[in-house]
Amino acid sequence: MYGTRAVKGMVAVAGKTYRIVRVESGHYAVVRLLDDVQVGTFRSRPKLDIHPEKIESALLLAIARQAIHAAKTSWVGHVAPNPASVRSADALERPSRVSSNPPPRVG
Repeated sequence: MYGTRAVKGMVAVAGKTYRIVRVESGHYAVVRLLDDVQVGTFRSRPKLDIHPEKIESALLLAIARQAIHAAKTSWVGHVAPNPASVRSADALERPSRVSSNPPPRVG
């Protein structure tokens, strides 16, 4: 039935299970398992965009969010780390040395 479209996984929302099927890059179909009916589609980029067909938009939005959160989509939109905040492997391998001696007396 799905031809070359890839089944990305299943999500459960409001007591029902839905199949997430990749239609094309960033575009997914949502199929209700109970009756094998496509209930809507959503796009995950450039922003989340839903297109309900047989269910309410609030339910499709919850399904799309759950699919993205559970990594059932190829693109999740992670923010790239700031290079300045990433510690180098060299810094991780050499822990700082702490002396157990008391500091020298002054005066």
